[in-house]
Formats: sequence, structure tokens, C-alpha cells
Amino acid sequence: MGVSAQQADVAGSVRAFTAELYGRLASSADAGNGSRNGSGNIVVSPYSAAAALGMTLEGARGETAAQIGRVLHVAPDDGSAFGGLGTELAGAGETPAGVTLDLANSLWAQQDLGWKQEFLTALETGYKAAFQQVDFKADTGAAVDRINRWVAEQTHDKITELFRPGMLDADARLVLVNAAYFKATWDQPFTDPTVDRRFTLADGTTVKLSTMSETLKKVGLHEGPGWQALQLNFVGDRIAMALVLPDGSLTDLEQSLSEDVIAELLKPYRTVGSLHVQLPKWAFRSRYELTDQLSRLGMPLAFDRRSADFSGMTDDEPLVIGTVIQEAYVAVDEQGAEAAAATGVGMVRAAALARPRELIFDRPFLFMIFDRQSRVPIFIGRVTDPRA
Repeated sequence: MGVSAQQADVAGSVRAFTAELYGRLASSADAGNGSRNGSGNIVVSPYSAAAALGMTLEGARGETAAQIGRVLHVAPDDGSAFGGLGTELAGAGETPAGVTLDLANSLWAQQDLGWKQEFLTALETGYKAAFQQVDFKADTGAAVDRINRWVAEQTHDKITELFRPGMLDADARLVLVNAAYFKATWDQPFTDPTVDRRFTLADGTTVKLSTMSETLKKVGLHEGPGWQALQLNFVGDRIAMALVLPDGSLTDLEQSLSEDVIAELLKPYRTVGSLHVQLPKWAFRSRYELTDQLSRLGMPLAFDRRSADFSGMTDDEPLVIGTVIQEAYVAVDEQGAEAAAATGVGMVRAAALARPRELIFDRPFLFMIFDRQSRVPIFIGRVTDPRA
């Protein structure tokens, strides 16, 4: 079953969001502060991020909703769009043998707050999100443990600690989570012996890596300005992996990415009779705190404790996004690929983010002891060296 016309539009929204989010993450990684895996490698799930933010959008109002909608390339009242796309992506039980694609959503809500039924119904209907009540106030650790166990279960233990100690505290009020897991075997596995071959790193250094090889039959091949691309099908031909090899630098290719370019890379390729492919094996994970990236993409109000409007969630306390975290994993070998991602949006009470002003007496200062009513100074002095 193909994707409906309505969901084709949402798919375009995901591609546009992908181009913008990946562009920022790639630039950040090139600057040395991006992927948090120490190598410059990147793996991110734009769909998972969009789904988690889409659930958040369901409870946003006013300009906050408008900004989130613009970043996600959907109407501000269409937060459920990514839930419907997820249902079609997962195939509603029609995924072929040899392919696993699991998508799941949940919300973890402070148990003593009044959550609006319209919001809960929208997440249940649009995202099939499991509603769980926890007590962040009394036992944050227990609440975080429950969330992390759920994520681990949904990702087949590939992501076991989405929220690390200290990321959430007693001011947390709601956590919205999307989890995605994929595993599939190649339609044409790599059967030639895997041997060490040279691979040139981005800095020009040459290393030897375990490299797979195979002469593939009837494989999709495509060329564009400055790149060549290959599509490797997984069994069932519903899901594929596109591999894009730039003629020049990878940075130039990444900077050219747009929704149109991504659509071009993901369209059906012309089929060639045979193609010998050499591809390194890889396995790594990335972890991103996305609040800064999302704010720069155009939704700063969602993180602004004074202006954020999430009144569609609850009237009990004003809420603001405190964190958006994603962890993702990918592994590719001779038999196929496995990938997992989880995205968590942590909502906190807006007053909690008010950072106290600081006054640090770390240099010589003046002091006075005085009567408050008469304002008579009883003592006055200065401190230039507290040791003596």
C-alpha cells in the first residue's frame, strides 16, 4: 500500500525539516560541537523529532504554535500530521518478513495536574500515544526510570538512557516521547569476503576499515551535480537505503541539501544490470540536545519562559519546553541494517526556568552594618583580602 496524497504532503514537510535540521547539525559537528560521539559521524531521525514536536504542537497556542508549525512545515493546527504518517510508514501490520519498523509514542504527565481532555484525546487519536501518570515532584528518579525503560523496550535496548541523571528535575511536568526502531536484511546481502580496505577520512588521513563488497544485480543508480548515489533495497522493496558519494567534499554536498535535493535523492533510480559495490561496515550512535538548533530554526517562543503558550495542555501551570533530546543508533553489516532513535520533549513549569541573578563577591568590596529604620551606619568597612 502506498502513501496517501495527504500523507505525501506531510512527507514533503518531513523532507523540508530534514534539510534544515541536518544542515544545522552538520555545521555544528564541523565546528567540533555537534554529534557528541567524538568522530564527526551523525545519525539523526528527523521523523522521530518531528513526531515528538508534533505532539507538543497539539498543546501549543497562538504564536508559539505558529512558530512550531513553521519549523515543521505544517499548519499550526495540524500537529497530528506526523502521527498519521507514522501509521502509514509502519504499514499497519503489512511490513514484509525480514523487516521490522516499530514507531511508538507516549506522554508522561505529572499526576496531580489537570490535563485538558482535548489535548489527551488528540495525542491518543493522532499518535496512539500511551498516557502515563508519574510524580516528577516527589520522585523524579522513579519517573525518569520508567520513561527510560519504556524507550529501551521500544528500541530493543538500543537506547537505554534517553534521559540521563540531572536532565529532568522536580520542576518537570510533562515528557512527550517518540521512539523508532528499524531492522531489516538486504534484498541482496554482501556475500564476498569482508576485508580491510582503505578509507580516506575528511582530514585526508587514510585508514583501513572492514569493507564489504558485492556485485549487485538490478540495482538503482543515480547521478546529480557533484554526486553519485546508490539505493540498496531491503527485503520486500518497501524500504531502501540511499548512499550518496560526493565527487568533491562532503561539506559541499551537505550545504546543497534542500527539500528538493532530498526528494531527488529518494526518488526511484534508474536500474543498472550489475554494479560492483564496496561499502565499509559501520556502527555508531549520536546524541543531540536540540533546543538551540530548534530555536535558531525559528521557534524560540517555545523555550521562552515569559512568552511560551502551551495553554492547550493544562490551565494549572504555565509550561515551557525545557529540553529536546534525541539519541540515535545505526549499524550496517553484510546482512542488513539496524537503527533506532528516541526523541524526548521535556516540559517544565515556566517559573522553574527563571535563572537567579548572581552577585559573586570575588574581588574587594565595601560593607556597612546599619539600622534599617533610621538608616544610621553603625559600622562601615571594606574587604580587600578575606584571609587576614
